[in-house]
Amino acid sequence: MKKIIVFLLCIFCLITFSSCSTDEDENELLSIELTKPEHITVEMGLIYQPKDIVVKAIYTNETRIVTSYAKFSHVDTNTLGTKTVEVTYKTKSATYEIEVIKGVPAINYSLRIKENPKKMIYYVDEQLDLEGIKIVMLKNDKEETEIDLDKFDMHLSLNGITKESLSEPGNYKLTFSIRHLEKLYSISLFIEVLFKEDNTPKDKLIVDQKQSKLEYWLNEVFDPTTMIVCITDEKEEQRVPILTSLCKFTVVYNNIVIEDQKFRETGAYIIQIEYGNFKCDVEVIVKYRLINKKLVLDLEKAKIKFTVGETFSSSGLGIYYYEDDVLKRIVSSMSCNFTLLLNGIEKPSLLLDEPGTYSVLVEFIDENVSEGYRIAVV
Repeated sequence: MKKIIVFLLCIFCLITFSSCSTDEDENELLSIELTKPEHITVEMGLIYQPKDIVVKAIYTNETRIVTSYAKFSHVDTNTLGTKTVEVTYKTKSATYEIEVIKGVPAINYSLRIKENPKKMIYYVDEQLDLEGIKIVMLKNDKEETEIDLDKFDMHLSLNGITKESLSEPGNYKLTFSIRHLEKLYSISLFIEVLFKEDNTPKDKLIVDQKQSKLEYWLNEVFDPTTMIVCITDEKEEQRVPILTSLCKFTVVYNNIVIEDQKFRETGAYIIQIEYGNFKCDVEVIVKYRLINKKLVLDLEKAKIKFTVGETFSSSGLGIYYYEDDVLKRIVSSMSCNFTLLLNGIEKPSLLLDEPGTYSVLVEFIDENVSEGYRIAVV
């Protein structure tokens, strides 16, 4: 009886081991396949992100999507041309190509009132007179083209209500709109309408546009001290400067008063100025400024020579973040990613397991800016 039981146990073990061996064979990783767009391009200088690549692992018994577990090699986008990307999953790898191309610079158009109409103050029921107005279209805030007035659609409103004429007193908003390259562009100015019996003095308040600051960068705050405000006669033959501390300045954008006077959007703003019974408006233009970001590495105290088997360390490395050549932050290595490359191939870890000259890419995570340096491993 014991012999029979022992015999049956042996048969059971053989069947079990045979089954395990079959399962391992059935789950063997044969290769990986890539599903991707036919032609992939990335603009020069931008970091390539393989968003549209699907990685499939081909096993003997099934196919699995493993994109999030696959590793993509680093792509140098600082030079033009075709680049090869290697995709690795476990023991298998595959490659595909991308093309680094020159970026097409964006073209931004905007309107600007270069010269206001000669007549800005009216009495009730007077006819609108736009003689002297000059409106230009700017290309990237520089190149300008004057546009004929008859090409604009004009809209007259008072306190948000459309008006056909200057039938009542108040500050009227006159908006000029034009369609260019299938996009609508608009710009506005304000005119003042008074009662005929109004006893407004002949003198008026004006801003010296040649000496005043009428252009700002995005996110700047309006500075009244940069305005030259004067009292003048109707012919503007004499001007008496007024202390800006005696004036009230209101910043208006799209008919909305900006309480903190900070320019958070690009475009044309109206600065309303009051001095006693005198009032006037002036337009300022707010532009977008590209910030030049860069990372500077100080290698004086950094370790740049290692021996095989050591783990890379950034000890002693000075990392400095600049904007427009102004130091903004001394960066901790904890805020950075460090990538090691040997012969152009990214190393999977910080272990220096081969001799040679390594490239170390330091990426400041918060500002997405990077810089590199070299180390020797002997």
